[in-house]
Amino acid sequence: MTIGEIIDSTKEVEQDIKGIKVAIQNQNKLTFFDNPEEVYFGELADIPEQYREYEIVERSQICASSDEKRNGANVLVINI
Repeated sequence: MTIGEIIDSTKEVEQDIKGIKVAIQNQNKLTFFDNPEEVYFGELADIPEQYREYEIVERSQICASSDEKRNGANVLVINI
C-alpha cells in the first residue's frame, strides 16, 4: 500500500484528516542508532506530494516519546 492510498482510504472513513500525526521514515538511510531516518513529521493531510507514491514497508505507532507531540503518531517506513 502506498502513502497516497493510506490518505485516500482514511478520507473515505473520516473526511477531516487534520490532526492525524504521521512520521515517515526512510529505511534505506539509518541514523547513528540504526533506526530509519525520519524524512517527514506532521499531519497526514499535509504530507508532501513527493512521498505519496512510495510503498509502505512497515507501519507502527509511537506509544511514548520524550517529545509529547509525537505520542500517538503513526510511523510509515518507506524505501527512498
